[in-house]
Amino acid sequence: MKYQLYSLTGVEPDRQKVLVKGGQLKDDTPLSSLNAKPGQTFMMMGTPSGGQAAADLRRPKEAVKFMEDMTDAEIARAGGATPAGLQNL
Repeated sequence: MKYQLYSLTGVEPDRQKVLVKGGQLKDDTPLSSLNAKPGQTFMMMGTPSGGQAAADLRRPKEAVKFMEDMTDAEIARAGGATPAGLQNL
């Protein structure tokens, strides 16, 4: 299972922690012993060690600006919406 997660996430198997409802899944635990049901959630925690996966996690070039921090004029420019009020023709 850890190699499948590696192919999807780029996190190497030795850097992964797989968590289920009962706690952390050990490497030697057979999946058949978990009695997993369809739709059950598994959580994987880990960080990529380097290479392409780490390059994909670069900081954005521009700072993220949230709608709550914008003025009405900035929201109108960003979203392309027409601001409320009359427009002089």
